[in-house]
Amino acid sequence: MPPGRVEEREAFERLLQSGLLDRSQNLKRLLSYVCRKHFEGLADELKEYTIATEALGRPADFDQKRDSIVRVEIHRLRKRLLQYYETAGKDEPLRIVIPEGKYVPVFVLNSGPVASKPPEEISGRSLVPRMEPGVAVPDPGTALVTAPDPDPRYVTAPSLARPGASRMLMTGALVCVLLLGAGFLLSRSAMPSAAETGSRPTEPPVVASADNSGEIRILAGRDKDYTDQFGYRWSADRYFTGGNVNKTPHPQVERGSDPAIFAGHREGEFRYDIPLEPGHYELRLYFGETVFGDGNPAGGAESTRLFDVFANETRLLDLFDVLADAPGARVADIRVFKDIQPAADGFLHLQFRPNMHNEPFVNALELRRTTPGRSRPIRMVAQALPVRDALGRTWEPDYLVSGGAVVKRNRPATDTETPEIYRGERFGHFQYAIPVATDGIYRLSLYFHESWFGPGNNGGGGEGARAFDVYVNHAALMTNFDLFRAAGAPRRALVRTFHGLRPNARGKLLVSFEPTRNYACINAIEVEDESPAPRVRQ
Repeated sequence: MPPGRVEEREAFERLLQSGLLDRSQNLKRLLSYVCRKHFEGLADELKEYTIATEALGRPADFDQKRDSIVRVEIHRLRKRLLQYYETAGKDEPLRIVIPEGKYVPVFVLNSGPVASKPPEEISGRSLVPRMEPGVAVPDPGTALVTAPDPDPRYVTAPSLARPGASRMLMTGALVCVLLLGAGFLLSRSAMPSAAETGSRPTEPPVVASADNSGEIRILAGRDKDYTDQFGYRWSADRYFTGGNVNKTPHPQVERGSDPAIFAGHREGEFRYDIPLEPGHYELRLYFGETVFGDGNPAGGAESTRLFDVFANETRLLDLFDVLADAPGARVADIRVFKDIQPAADGFLHLQFRPNMHNEPFVNALELRRTTPGRSRPIRMVAQALPVRDALGRTWEPDYLVSGGAVVKRNRPATDTETPEIYRGERFGHFQYAIPVATDGIYRLSLYFHESWFGPGNNGGGGEGARAFDVYVNHAALMTNFDLFRAAGAPRRALVRTFHGLRPNARGKLLVSFEPTRNYACINAIEVEDESPAPRVRQ
């Protein structure tokens, strides 16, 4: 079966974690940038200028005729990728290839190190990335691979060792085209058109990194569907009445899960009427103020924009001020509401109404099924991609955080059933702003393992080498916490759990890690709703 988007993301993540590019941050940023654009379906934006300014830090007046940084770094990256797949990555199922003359990455099936073989010694059907006329084909070691089934992203190249293969290929292709054309005409005669069904043409399904059943995600003000960097599918704007579209092409939004979610919004007085199956849902509303506030085009400060939000005529937000709630401009603000249900007519009616100053807006909204009285668990790891642990639970990359840095830890954690969640670490001085429903009571679990200090670790030392405080909404949970001493041994997994936590008035658990000696650190965070179960009416 041809590689899918999930397999491509996994191949990309494994390459980053291999350490191949750890000594060259330029190459690491470059690979991450071009792969992210590929995953987002924005590969057409991969031009020399955008790569230079957005990935390599060149100024807005970058002149590609005078500065060859992109071409030089792409050439270095190609060589480094070839080196990896000829050595440490020789058993990888996929290779990442950047064809000559191109900046768009191509994921090809990997048959191991074949660069030393001439093309005529490669048996079977060889797949090469689809090329524009006149563009050089990459070395055989990076492009020629053997696979049982063709992928529409590749073209089939005849083996050079078989005379007449081109003629056979053309004949087979003609037969396939005729068969496909007949099938297409038959299917069209039996299939209603988009105009008949009143819906937009559908796209091929995208396999997400988590179970998306019973979930609705809508990007307000966007005219195209989008799959975010975690694998979640967001639909283009729909079910709305009223309002105007405002777009911010390249938003820089702190604490956002994915900048593209905040690249547009619906503004004005508007409503959404969303068809829902019966049941209980968790509603998440996404806001990032890119119009008002410091550094934004319209300026202003808190109280510049105030509005109300209603669900089925029940007020959810009153005099809502994103700048005060976030707090600040260009800071992601997520508000969570549980026990949302459809109205008697089978729709959820969301209304955004002005209140005093300026017009309401929203960037995105999300609905996910829940059990009555409970919010869905939040699980995050200090890693670049989602993780499925040994218990079958999905952990998302941490994104509700400011400060600190993420690093891969190669030494596995011990004494745990879920070693997968300890493979990345955030360290430094940092804070998570975890959005939860304001009417809930929560359990917070913090996952640690000391992989830097202690015997056998790179940092040496042991007790007393690291200590830090942990606060939730400014109340101390742990003070002078010595991770090595608490765990009792290097790399031993340790979980600290705290019950009965309540969010602040803005629906946040602010979890702060403040160093007292060396850096604070964390591997994973879990938040679960432990509110009392609602009473069932007799």
